[in-house]
Amino acid sequence: MCSALAAALLACGCQSEVDLGGTYHVEANVLSAPCGNDQLAAMPPATLELIPDDAFGFVYARCTDDAAAACETPNPYTDSFPEPIDGGWRGIVTTAGGATTCSLIYTAQTATLHGERLVIDIETHREDIPAAMVSCAPDEAARRGTSMPCAEHERIEATRQ
Repeated sequence: MCSALAAALLACGCQSEVDLGGTYHVEANVLSAPCGNDQLAAMPPATLELIPDDAFGFVYARCTDDAAAACETPNPYTDSFPEPIDGGWRGIVTTAGGATTCSLIYTAQTATLHGERLVIDIETHREDIPAAMVSCAPDEAARRGTSMPCAEHERIEATRQ
């Protein structure tokens, strides 16, 4: 659904949102920490369940079985894609904390659909800074974003069942 502001700004219309809802069989799961040398995940999920959510767009659960009966409970703040993008949805999570050392963390994740093939990319950027030298707040992590070192990357490819 297009927002009123977007509709007003784009009188030509806007693209329809992609429906990610459903169960997907995982075919590939790679990750790296730090980023740059993706390796096969030691324990990849068998399936993913993407669930529509009024407040969070789509939330996803990793499941250990093919029937998606044994799934983790998704955390809507970290396991979600609240913003529609071309071909899918994305989510950005920023956190910051620490007493003497401030850990700034910026995680961007996208879920795109190519026919029946789902691709999820998750990238986390992190920087630890003496707390006295920075505003230790999520806004600072958002401001720095991908300019911070890439700490983790994960890519999941799956097909809709």
